[in-house]
Amino acid sequence: VHHHATTGPAALPKVDIVEHPSAEAATINVHATSFTVELAAVKASSWFQVTDSSQATPVFQQVLAAGQTKNFTVTHSLTVETGSGAARTYMFDGSKPFGYYIPRKAPFTITFNAVG
Repeated sequence: VHHHATTGPAALPKVDIVEHPSAEAATINVHATSFTVELAAVKASSWFQVTDSSQATPVFQQVLAAGQTKNFTVTHSLTVETGSGAARTYMFDGSKPFGYYIPRKAPFTITFNAVG
C-alpha cells in the first residue's frame, strides 16, 4: 500500500486589529497579499460605504437589507463605513473564514489593509 504524503491546511492569515481611541474607527491589518471582506446586515438593515484606496469615489454606497451580504476583494486598502449597529464584517481567505469585526457603535469606520 502506497501512502501519499499529506500536508496540513495552509495557515490562515494573521490579523492585527488596532482600535482607535475615538472608539469610532478601527484599522485591521491582514498579513496576506489579498483577501475577501464580506459586509453583512444582521437582523436589521445597514447603510455601507466602501472606498478602495486606488479610487477617488466610493466603489459601493447603499443600504443592505437584513440578511444581505456583499463581498469585496482587498489587495491594498479598503475603507468600510457603517451606519447601523446591524453591520458586521467578515474576512475570508478563499472560502475559509479567518476573522470578523463587529463595530461597537454607528457610524463606524473600518480600514482593512492587505499587508502581505
